[in-house]
Amino acid sequence: MTAYRCPLCGTVFEKAQATGCAGCAMARGCGAIACPNCGHEFAAIPEEA
Repeated sequence: MTAYRCPLCGTVFEKAQATGCAGCAMARGCGAIACPNCGHEFAAIPEEA
């Protein structure tokens, strides 16, 4: 399982649970994800175990 931690609210989630980024012209292909809890968008860097 690849886990991500939201830097804003601290929620840990899998990429399948994330919503896609849609806030800018680069929305298709920038690799950003949005937290399913608070909606904060950030670079999809997996959390280290």
